[in-house]
Amino acid sequence: MSHSTTQAVYDDEHTVTQRKATNCTAVARWCLQVAGLGKQIVRSELRARDVALQAEAAEAAACRKDMERLAQVGTTAKRINASLD
Repeated sequence: MSHSTTQAVYDDEHTVTQRKATNCTAVARWCLQVAGLGKQIVRSELRARDVALQAEAAEAAACRKDMERLAQVGTTAKRINASLD
């Protein structure tokens, strides 16, 4: 092979190597973007879950208060009935 042919082959191989490196960099950036989006989705889902759990906890607390009031009313009614007898 002549020097110019050898140089041309080297240049071609160097260009291919540079393209591969550029492609790998692009793929790596894309993977980071996808991972970032995945994290955002997970965080969003966690926030939605937390809101739902807070709503359920508030409803449970309201039910407990209602039950306590009913129990007090029942106790008061028993006292009134006992005093009437």
